[in-house]
Amino acid sequence: MARKVVISVMLAAVAALAWQGLTSVPAGADEEAGSLITWGKDSVWGLFPDAVNGQTHAGYYKPGDGSWHMVGDAPDYALQHTGLTFQWQEDGVLFAIGNEDGDPYLYWYSLYDNSWHSEGLPFSLGSGACVTYQPNVSYDGQTCPVPGWLYCVSGGGTDFWRYSIPTSLPETPSGGIYPPDGAQIADRTPLFQWGSAITTRYRLQVARDPSFDTTVIDTLKSLPEHEEFVENGLSLSNGSYYWRSAALMGGLWSWSSVHSFEVNSGWQQLAGVPQSVGTGAATAYDADILGHAAILALVGGNATGFYGYDISCNKWDTLESAPLPENPGTSLTTHDATEASGFYPWAAFGGSDTSDDPYYFDPAHSPHWVDFSQVSRDSCYRSRFPSRLGPGASLVYGTNRNIYLIAGSDYSGNPRSSFYRLQPPGSVMDGSQTSTTCRAVGLAHIISRYDDVQVEYQLPASAHVRATLHDAVGRLIGVLDAGRQQAGVHRLSWNSDGKGPQLSPGAYFLLLDMGKEQARLKVVLR
Repeated sequence: MARKVVISVMLAAVAALAWQGLTSVPAGADEEAGSLITWGKDSVWGLFPDAVNGQTHAGYYKPGDGSWHMVGDAPDYALQHTGLTFQWQEDGVLFAIGNEDGDPYLYWYSLYDNSWHSEGLPFSLGSGACVTYQPNVSYDGQTCPVPGWLYCVSGGGTDFWRYSIPTSLPETPSGGIYPPDGAQIADRTPLFQWGSAITTRYRLQVARDPSFDTTVIDTLKSLPEHEEFVENGLSLSNGSYYWRSAALMGGLWSWSSVHSFEVNSGWQQLAGVPQSVGTGAATAYDADILGHAAILALVGGNATGFYGYDISCNKWDTLESAPLPENPGTSLTTHDATEASGFYPWAAFGGSDTSDDPYYFDPAHSPHWVDFSQVSRDSCYRSRFPSRLGPGASLVYGTNRNIYLIAGSDYSGNPRSSFYRLQPPGSVMDGSQTSTTCRAVGLAHIISRYDDVQVEYQLPASAHVRATLHDAVGRLIGVLDAGRQQAGVHRLSWNSDGKGPQLSPGAYFLLLDMGKEQARLKVVLR
C-alpha cells in the first residue's frame, strides 16, 4: 500500500515554549511516592496515596473546565508499589495496582457503573511495580468481547504478567447464541444463550473435544440459557471449548450445530524482564514504534536499562540504554493512550531539575534518545522542568499534543501539589526536526497517513517556495518548485501513484525554502 505523511509548517509567531502551571491537584491529594497520572476519555486521571491520612485519593482533571474531580471511594489505605493505566474501549475503566496493608490488589473504577471494584493479585508487588494497557484491535463486543489486556511488571525482580480484561458490558447474544462460534472471551463464567424459547425442556453440553466424549457441563434447563457460576459455583479454566444445545421436541432431542470458543482469562506469567526491576521503573504500550506492538520498559533502580517486549512472540529485546539513571519519579509515556498516532515515546527521569529537559525516543535517530533541548540550536524551546522531579513524579501524553506533569515530592519527602502542562511543537512530538528560525519551528508537525507525502505551510507574506526531499544519507529524491506564492495556506505533494518518486519505508528529510524562512523536517515512513 502506498504511504502518506502530511507535514504542516505554520509560520505564525509563537510565544516561547514553557511549562504552564495548572490547577493544583486536589487538597489532601499531594504528590507523595506512589502518585501517578495517566490519560483516558479526554481527561488526566490521577492516583494519590496519602500516607498521613491512610487513604488513596483518585480523580480526573478535565482540560475543558480546568479543574479536578474526585471519583467515588478510593481504597481506604495509602497504597504502596502502585501502577495506573486506563482502558478506553467500551465505557472506559481506570485500572490501578497496589499493596493494601501488605496485600497486592488490582483495583478498577468503571465508568459504566461509576464505582470501584477490586480483586487480589496472584503475585506480590515490589519496588518498581507498574501496569500498562494494550487495546484489543479486534474487539467487537461479541466474537472477541475482550476490551484489551493489562501488562504488569510486578517489581522487585524480573516477573512479568498479562491480564485479559473481561467485558464490563452486559452479554447479549449475536444471531441468537452466546458465545458465538469462534469467540475469544475473558469471562470464565459466560452466560450461555441459544435463541428464543420454543419448549420448556433444553439440554446444554460443553466439552473440550468436538465429539463431546467428556463433557465439562451437561445440564437440563427450562429456559434456553445457563450460567455455570451462578447455578453451580464453578468456572471454566483457560483453553478451547465446544458447545451445543438441544430442545426436547416430540420426545426427541433436537441438537444444534457445534460452536467453539476459547477462554483466555485472568493473569498469566510471561517471559521475564531481562533486568531486575526497582523503584523508578516505568512501562508504556506502543503499537508501532518498534515496527510491532510492544511494551516498553525502563527498569528503574538507578539503572539505565531500556527494553521492548514483542507481544506477538513473547520476547524481550534490548534497546538503547536510557540517557540518565532511572531514579524514583521516572516516567514513560506514549501516544497510544490518546488514540493518536505518529508521536514518539517521551520520558522524564527522576532527579531531573530545572536545568534538565524531557527526552523522547526516536528509533530512526542516532542516538535514539533525544534531549528535547537538542532539537534546535536557537532558544525557542524553554522546556526545562519547572521543579526537581522526585518520588511520585509522572508524565503523560494528552490530546492536542499536550504533555502533563506532576513533579512528585521533593527529596526531603515533602509532598507538593504542583501540576503542569507543556505543548511542544508538533514537529518534535512526532519526530521531525526543524529549523533555522523560531517562527518556523514553533508549530511544525507531522501527521502519518497513506498514499503520498504532502507539505502544508502558511506564508505570512508573498514568497518564492521550493521544497526538496532527501533520503537518510542526504541523496536528493525529488524537487518541487512552487514559484512565487501569495500569503496564506498552501500545499505541495509528492504522489506515489506514478506521478512522483516511489517512496520506500524509512527516514527522509524535507527542506522547505520559503524566502526568509526555511525549515528542515524529518519524515519517517513505516
